[in-house]
Amino acid sequence: MAVIVITSEDRAKIKQMMADAKRDYIPWEKIKDVGVLSNKPVLKLEDRKPGTRPAVDQQIILGNCRVAFSYEEQPAGMCKHLSISIGDARRLPHPVAVEMVATEFGYPTDYLQTCMVWVEEFEPKRYAINVVEVEHG
Repeated sequence: MAVIVITSEDRAKIKQMMADAKRDYIPWEKIKDVGVLSNKPVLKLEDRKPGTRPAVDQQIILGNCRVAFSYEEQPAGMCKHLSISIGDARRLPHPVAVEMVATEFGYPTDYLQTCMVWVEEFEPKRYAINVVEVEHG
């Protein structure tokens, strides 16, 4: 497992990334045809409607993790959407890395119980852990 060190510079970039994403949130109209409800353990590309792709997110590299983040307008309200992947297409990020990154983006420590979490294929044979939280207040 690679070590992730999140520096003060990284934290400043994350803060700016979150502010930019909130200002430029993805409206429901843009993503309503992309979303897929599935009870499968992994959301695969073929599970999506033909011709649809995930919305473009802001991205940052933290250690060996590629982190994409967006605010999205959803039927449940405004949501924070975090997607974490690593360069090695055969693996997913370590759970400790996911928890570290989620914490930096303001997700609760009990995110596995309070947020939607799933594995998604975002490019052929490339997978990410996704964490979505409905903002309250």
